[in-house]
Amino acid sequence: MTQAKHTLSVTLSHNPEDLKALKQEWEALQQNSANRYLYNSWEWVNLVWQHLCQDDQLWLLTARDAHGALVGVTALLRHAFVPIRGTRWCQLSFLAAQVECDHLDFVCAHGQEAAVANAFITRLFAEQRHWDRLWLSSIPEGSPTLAALQPYLDSGQEQPQPEVCPYISLPSDWETFLSAVLGQRKRKNYRRDQRRYAEAFGADWSYARAQSAAELSTFFEDLVRLHQAKWEALGEQGAFGTPQLKAFHRAVAERFLELGWLRLYRLVIKGEVAAVDYGFAYQSRYYAFAGGWDTRFAEYSPGDMLTGITIQEAIAEGMREFDFHRGDQPYKYYWGAQNAYDHTVTCLVSRRARREQQLLAVARHAWQSVKCLLPEKMRRQIVRLVKRDLTIWLLFSLPAFNELAIMCV
Repeated sequence: MTQAKHTLSVTLSHNPEDLKALKQEWEALQQNSANRYLYNSWEWVNLVWQHLCQDDQLWLLTARDAHGALVGVTALLRHAFVPIRGTRWCQLSFLAAQVECDHLDFVCAHGQEAAVANAFITRLFAEQRHWDRLWLSSIPEGSPTLAALQPYLDSGQEQPQPEVCPYISLPSDWETFLSAVLGQRKRKNYRRDQRRYAEAFGADWSYARAQSAAELSTFFEDLVRLHQAKWEALGEQGAFGTPQLKAFHRAVAERFLELGWLRLYRLVIKGEVAAVDYGFAYQSRYYAFAGGWDTRFAEYSPGDMLTGITIQEAIAEGMREFDFHRGDQPYKYYWGAQNAYDHTVTCLVSRRARREQQLLAVARHAWQSVKCLLPEKMRRQIVRLVKRDLTIWLLFSLPAFNELAIMCV
């Protein structure tokens, strides 16, 4: 234990039992903090830990005031990071970041955000002999955590670009949303689509939200099937692309159904599942996490229709914001979204990691300088030569050359 500035006492624990024991205090702190995003909640963090992280080391930081009251908490993970074949760094990151999610940060009491951020960052860097790379992702713009990290950043190291996170500020009623938030073109198109559904299907289409364990089971399998069909066709993993991820989200859905946070909708046309949308409602904010739709109904835009339904339902529930998840896909702005930004900060501290990073940077720069001058056929020949003749000696002993081979393709 170390004494931080502003009379805060900071404790670092690696014991998972301490995470369990913090449940009530963590939840009470978050209820009264500015950081009320779902993915910083104890429930989300605990589920990520239980299903995806137990082979790694927990880094649980708590900050308490002079009276012993909890004023700051965060859970990080120390795990192996392999930027390319041949390297293996020990990385610290937000535990919740093991699943792609937004708006991650320390949970702090009102008025203590800067003090807690500085105390936590100071403690992490006091322990830097135990890690090579700090990677704190998806920190909301304006967070004191970003300011606390600045003195530790290497001016020569390029930081990732901010992530666009579109959201809608929701009015109090649907008609105001249609008239004041939607653009004229989108409003006209959505009303046209509603008429098309009535004309084409009459009463033979419907939507429903999973309200029971039995409904959750069938809705969830439909979600996975439709979502994965889309992303696997694009050569991507998708949100449920491994057994571990599927089991994790199934556990999330079951737990959040119990808590009243789950929003799992299904659109059915003529007895066929046309679209499914998977999201959450937490602290007056709707989180659209993933979805899928059947391409057989493409001409009726079932995914778009279901998005409109979920927005309307969120307004009816009194939600103040509709979070579209990261990414600047055009359809989000058709629904009236505006941009927020999350920032990711990375910092290398070990000499080995810094040296390997410098080699990678040199390789990238050198290759980009000559790549445009070479015909594609010649570039591919270079790749084959490098892989054939230098694999054992260079590709596995000097990571930069492996990166060069990858970039050549």
